[in-house]
Amino acid sequence: TRMNKRHFERGIIIPYVKPQEVQETNRIEQASDDELKNIVNDKFMSLRAVLAKTDSDALVNRLLTIARAEDKSEKIINAIEKRLVEITNSNLPSQEEE
Repeated sequence: TRMNKRHFERGIIIPYVKPQEVQETNRIEQASDDELKNIVNDKFMSLRAVLAKTDSDALVNRLLTIARAEDKSEKIINAIEKRLVEITNSNLPSQEEE
């Protein structure tokens, strides 16, 4: 900066400020099977909140597989299946009549 002092003063060169690093939050789609197992084993309302936030059918399929492997109640399995149907139907291309 000593050699460019005049350039900085005149505004010919502007000082570079390194941007702060943004911490990446872990997305639910990147969760491990153990983390998903904890979600399935957690309270029903928290599971519903996770289901409402996700639009990934792959993630919901993983949750359904884990719930079935853990022999979860019909209430939990039905909630996951219902969300899977909603996501699948919303991802289908709409067929417009001509």
